[in-house]
Amino acid sequence: MGRVSEVAFEPLVEPVANDAPTLVKRLHAAAQRRRSLFASTDAVRLFDANLDLQVGSGEHEPLGGAVIERLGDYAVLNTYAARTFEARVAIADALLTLGARGVYLKVRARADLRRLNRDELAPKLPLSGSAAPDDVTVKESGMRLGVRLADGLSTGLFLDQRDNRQRVRDECRGARVANLFCYTGSFSVAAGLGGAERVTSVDVSPAVLQRVDDNLRLNELPRSQHRLLKDDARRWLQRAVRRADQFDWIVLDPPSFASVKGQAFSVYQDYGRMVDSCVRLLAPGGRLLAVLNHRKTSARDLLELVRDVSAAARRSVRELCALAAPVDCIGEGEAATKSVLLTLAD
Repeated sequence: MGRVSEVAFEPLVEPVANDAPTLVKRLHAAAQRRRSLFASTDAVRLFDANLDLQVGSGEHEPLGGAVIERLGDYAVLNTYAARTFEARVAIADALLTLGARGVYLKVRARADLRRLNRDELAPKLPLSGSAAPDDVTVKESGMRLGVRLADGLSTGLFLDQRDNRQRVRDECRGARVANLFCYTGSFSVAAGLGGAERVTSVDVSPAVLQRVDDNLRLNELPRSQHRLLKDDARRWLQRAVRRADQFDWIVLDPPSFASVKGQAFSVYQDYGRMVDSCVRLLAPGGRLLAVLNHRKTSARDLLELVRDVSAAARRSVRELCALAAPVDCIGEGEAATKSVLLTLAD
């Protein structure tokens, strides 16, 4: 089993030994390509098969279905292919050699792995190394955000939204901000630290709203600046439009699929209507960050949807653009998650 360094992930910034195992060398090389991020965050995608492997590198490549994230002192191995799942222990031991305190497994491949139950898809105990605390705090450009490595498939932080969080933080001073489907509130924290006048965070889950509150406390943000609402964001939007509320920034980042009180929510069916409501709620000069996780919808499709909805609502658009993913999350082809930024005319 690999050696855990005294300083977590210290070997990532040191040259790798010539006699190191192949997996260690390949993971180290991938991490070096992200080295510019290490000074500002300890939440980084260290390896992504779509970015770090050549197309057609071989169906038996053990890393061919891997996405590996560093979260603080720990690593999370996401397996998207059976061959990567089969090599999970070897990959985890390589990550220990590179300084991870512990390595957690998230099984995302289908096919023969569909028979695995929830605990097997996301085991509570680490695959290798030491167990993490229930709550791990990671740092991102001065923000402190809580993640949970043993709490299902999601850790509580989506790394592919790092640049968007920074964008909100940089541009929301004095703004009225709505964070819809707020999950654990990373955008709410970014807005709060950016000097927003008021941040409204909406989610149907009391458990995630508690995590929003925890993240606000981690960053010593005043609760008077934040309003946390337990509500179905679709219905909240409808009521907000009837009230003629106005916001300067709206973040719309729904899950791909969910069920609320027996009613299914589908991005494919409901997204356009939600964009319409958001556009109507924006003040002159207001901005909508529209995020969509739907593989069958391209970035161009999302751009055209937001453009068409804005035109139908007769809102004058100053700028509309697709946003790139962070450098550690850009692989071959188009990512599942797309982001578009709409800015209305003053």
